[in-house]
Amino acid sequence: MEIVEDVSGNSLTTPSLENARQEIKRVPGGAMVIDSDDYKERYVGSLSDTLQLSPGVFTQSRFGASESRLSIRGSGITQTFGIRGVRFLRDGLPVSTPGGFTNPELIEPLNARYVEVFRGANALKYGSAMLGGAVNFVSRTGRNSPGFTFQSMFGEHDYVRPQMTLGGVINEDFDYFLSASSLYQDGFRDQSRELDGRGYANFGYRWSDSAETRIHFNAHSTEMELPGSLTRAQFDQDPSKANGFWESRNAQRDLDILRTDIQHTITFNETDRLDIGAYYEHRELDHPLPFVFIGQENNETGLSFRYSQNNDLFGHENSFVIGGLVYWGEMDGTNHVTLTDARQGNLLRINHGESSTSELYAENQFSLTDNVKLVTGAQFVHARRRVVVNNVNAPDSKNTKDYTGFNPKLGVIWDVDENVQLFANASRSYEPPTDNEFNNGFIVNDTTRELDAQDGTTLEVGTRGNMGLINWDLAAYHSWLQDEILTQGEFINGQPTGRSAVENANHTDHSGVELGLSSDIPLGVFGDDKLAIKGVYTYNRFRFDGDKSFGDNELPGIPTHVANLELIYKHPLGFYAGPNIQYASDYYVDYANTLKAPSYVIMGARGGYDTGKGVKLFVDARNLLDKDWVSNTGLTTNANGGDAGVFNPGYDLSFFGGFSVEFN
Repeated sequence: MEIVEDVSGNSLTTPSLENARQEIKRVPGGAMVIDSDDYKERYVGSLSDTLQLSPGVFTQSRFGASESRLSIRGSGITQTFGIRGVRFLRDGLPVSTPGGFTNPELIEPLNARYVEVFRGANALKYGSAMLGGAVNFVSRTGRNSPGFTFQSMFGEHDYVRPQMTLGGVINEDFDYFLSASSLYQDGFRDQSRELDGRGYANFGYRWSDSAETRIHFNAHSTEMELPGSLTRAQFDQDPSKANGFWESRNAQRDLDILRTDIQHTITFNETDRLDIGAYYEHRELDHPLPFVFIGQENNETGLSFRYSQNNDLFGHENSFVIGGLVYWGEMDGTNHVTLTDARQGNLLRINHGESSTSELYAENQFSLTDNVKLVTGAQFVHARRRVVVNNVNAPDSKNTKDYTGFNPKLGVIWDVDENVQLFANASRSYEPPTDNEFNNGFIVNDTTRELDAQDGTTLEVGTRGNMGLINWDLAAYHSWLQDEILTQGEFINGQPTGRSAVENANHTDHSGVELGLSSDIPLGVFGDDKLAIKGVYTYNRFRFDGDKSFGDNELPGIPTHVANLELIYKHPLGFYAGPNIQYASDYYVDYANTLKAPSYVIMGARGGYDTGKGVKLFVDARNLLDKDWVSNTGLTTNANGGDAGVFNPGYDLSFFGGFSVEFN
């Protein structure tokens, strides 16, 4: 297969959007590419606004700020803060920690040219064998985003998000991209103020037509107040209120990050290439919670390579990829008592943790016929988790464990014709516990336990393509999981205590259907005007299988039915407008299946104007009916049919606007 070069200047380290779209057709399973120009026409408050029209992805802002709750195919289903079970990357290098955890508020989607979403084993391209797959943000560069741009979003609750970018090419060989952005909002709830400052730059140098190096620099500071979750009674009374205990302690999460990445790409002919990458990240956390004040410092380093070859084998087209990733990190932290107004009290413990993950993967695609391709692949992973805890008023503890897995994959793609594909695959997944889970899981009630890795087998079938005016992406899957890693929080009188146990379930099943549809329908009322329709629907069925405590109960935390639909009228002069709707069914929030979060239907609308001369305007109205709704939840073991402080309200009636001005 011939590599499609970037038409804006032949960038080797950063493949073009068209190249990424062609690569998706080589994946025997659920995957898609999101053009950042699509989501920049709307309010982008968090990662959920970037991925909301991606089938198979459940995502909502946790407290209305940049932190998002995200799960793909039930990954990290009981992870109610941050993200686990999905690897996040930037330009192929992980932004997830070596321990498998991701802080979504550290991702800036406005700096991406496009986003790749690989569900499940379809993320083997980036070495991931996680249940949820991988999400890769591909950066803007001086070649694909030249010129100066100023844009800003603003709206309810003092929300403002300006950004300036500058990109260009010097003497054909050197390109640069610079971005400075910030975000401020008071939030729609009490105790939910957020202030972010972000600086990002990348510089590329083309040594020859076949070699290019790119260096990335990133600095990010975020200050985020946390309002906490509410009981159902508190939610019904006033969803804008903060949890009183969290507000009294001024709960918050403050993160500072410095990071640098380096990539080097060599092409050996029109089809073969070698990508090498490395990164270093330093991260500091101050995290006063009502029940503990967490201070933490992390240093992480990673190395990667990926070699792809495309040639003939036995007279048939054949593509081969081999790659590897090694990344490791250390954490030093303290836990203190939290006093009022986010002040530190007495020292409780000193923590030291080490996490490392090493992966080697390969994938081969062999053309059995002109229309049928056989895909085989495998990943080998070795991970180590180590934690040492020095307690002030209790015995010290430490634990180290190694995890090793081998994960094969077999798939097939049938090109029915040039517009329609059928695909199927069988794969294995393997996930060691994150460093946070390992820390919480190995000591419960002063008893040492060891968490096993979560592993599973998945079967998937589906189709994608277009016919007439309809474009579709449809996948159905079933996963048989062993030792799924689940977190159970402790509650007293309906309120979380901050103590939790992380355990392995015995057998669980995850299955679902993921559907994406889009169509541009020509109307011909005013020349080339049209109606653009985009919709996604996800069916989730996640259950215990004969569990000794919970039988065949549903796993809590994710709705069974999730849907998003948008209809936008587009006028040839650049005007566009239309409604959108979000729907989610009710779902359990406890393992015993006695308490549910309510379903919701949320109406919105957006519109805008693109002058075609570098100036764009938009407005975005959210929750037009001003309904009280629960966007996502925490979890408890057994609510006993009563109430629990696990409900996170969604945004109220809100209006946002934005503009961008480009000078090329």
